[in-house]
Amino acid sequence: AGVAEAPLFPDIDVRGQGQPIAHGDETPDPADGTRFDDVMVSESGQRQFVIHNLGDGVLDIANLTVVDGFGNPSPTFGVDLIAGSLSVAPGESSTIGVFWTPTIVGNDRARVVIESNDVENGTFTFDVEGNATPQLFPAIDVLGLNQNSSDGDTTPSPTDGTRFDDLRVTESGQRFFVIENNGDATLHVTSLSVLDALDDPSTTFAIDLIAGTLDIEPGASSTFVVTWTPAVEGLDQATVVI
Repeated sequence: AGVAEAPLFPDIDVRGQGQPIAHGDETPDPADGTRFDDVMVSESGQRQFVIHNLGDGVLDIANLTVVDGFGNPSPTFGVDLIAGSLSVAPGESSTIGVFWTPTIVGNDRARVVIESNDVENGTFTFDVEGNATPQLFPAIDVLGLNQNSSDGDTTPSPTDGTRFDDLRVTESGQRFFVIENNGDATLHVTSLSVLDALDDPSTTFAIDLIAGTLDIEPGASSTFVVTWTPAVEGLDQATVVI
């Protein structure tokens, strides 16, 4: 003789931001994290979801995927286990992260698929969605004496300050230039230098930032000074590199 015990079954429960997500949910919502905040093209967003086991048997997660509208792996959404285990004990939970990296502007949608040994919801699905916005770029402009200096300009001129007044050997002269950011993203100036004809650091021209910062916000500017201290008589020329 023997006593047959009732079988133990897992029971999957998925939540986002503490809110329950129904199996087959096709209506992404910011309240449960299935609707992403806007993300710029080529940047990334992430949402975390918690898989609870409300049953009395171990929940074994066999597969985690994100598919597009044709059932193929999504090229812009992905999923990873970020906390816990794929074998979730009764009363325990695991956390997955859904990552989104849009490639084009506009609305983007996919379906998260959780395959497990849950008897009723062996393939648990819910949709995620986000709106991709245009990528932002900085735009550098350099001004001397309030005149634009073109990129690659090899013709120094007194009108934009690139042509210094004549100096005696060992005297010094200065010219001030303004870097403007006329774009819509932060301009990161990684270096300021002055090079001679051999692309080596100039021994007679020097450059220093005197106002602002090397990280220039949209609509802002910074100022640098170029100092010239000639060592020998004659024409002296160098190239400012930003």
